[in-house]
Amino acid sequence: MILSSIPTLVSVIIPVYNSAPFIETTIRSCLNQYEASLEIIVVDDGSTDASAAIVQGLASLDPRVRYIYQENAGSCAARNRGLAEAKGEYVFFLDGDDVIDLHAINTLLEYIGEHDLIWCDAYRIGAQGTLLDRRDQSPVIGDDLVISWMEKAPWCGTVLIRRDRIHIQWQHTYDSIDEFDFFVRLAMQVQTFRHLPVALFYYRNYESATRKSSVITDLNIQLLQAFSDYETRLTASVEGRRKYRLYFAYVFANFLPSAGTPVKITYKKYKKHLHWWKYLNRESLAIQRCIGWRPFIKRFLRLYYQRFIK
Repeated sequence: MILSSIPTLVSVIIPVYNSAPFIETTIRSCLNQYEASLEIIVVDDGSTDASAAIVQGLASLDPRVRYIYQENAGSCAARNRGLAEAKGEYVFFLDGDDVIDLHAINTLLEYIGEHDLIWCDAYRIGAQGTLLDRRDQSPVIGDDLVISWMEKAPWCGTVLIRRDRIHIQWQHTYDSIDEFDFFVRLAMQVQTFRHLPVALFYYRNYESATRKSSVITDLNIQLLQAFSDYETRLTASVEGRRKYRLYFAYVFANFLPSAGTPVKITYKKYKKHLHWWKYLNRESLAIQRCIGWRPFIKRFLRLYYQRFIK
């Protein structure tokens, strides 16, 4: 495929909070992109380390780098600020400690075609860049992005999105599941999408006391709140109403218990969705075949236990 002689502008949005050990490597991996026209919007979320000095130094050397400071409000607020400032036709979210391949953005642009978004696979690396493993991010259900991303939400740094297709914001309410929540809600509104089975992103996997800028709410509580919100969104459309019973038989029976949500809380609040026989309809069985029969049997037995024994 031959790209236009005038490169398409891509807005790379990077929230930063005390990422001094890694932020220069992250930004340079963007500046070194092959034949890609970029603006790199770095939103400093009130860092107290040397992050600001490092980013400002790079911005003084390369006009593609834009430094924006805000009082500490969390990574979701920082990404929203970057999105509001973005001028590109496409948007690419990246965290301040991760790295992208030299050809990442150019490759995604080459294959996105007329789709609303495209995403790729990823590598997981250690704090010092040691390769740990490869993450396959292919969709569980080829034509259903909502269920696919509920089962396996993509990492930031693997998704290229058309700017005019983004009609939502990052929600700080769900700071424990911010990426999961954003991409699931994005999946509910896009029409066309494509997965590229190539790893072009390096997720840095390490423990640090400064990686989060606020107190994080319990994961399971946020999942319950998020899925209540998704129910409202799905049932607002004809297509959503057609599928929503299947989605919620799948989500509440499968995803939440497997994530560790207390069974009694899940069942008490969402028991109208938890029916073992929903596993036996044609659509549910098709989903479970894609996920695998062993997880299907395990989840079915858990649901049967919740419904008839506990």
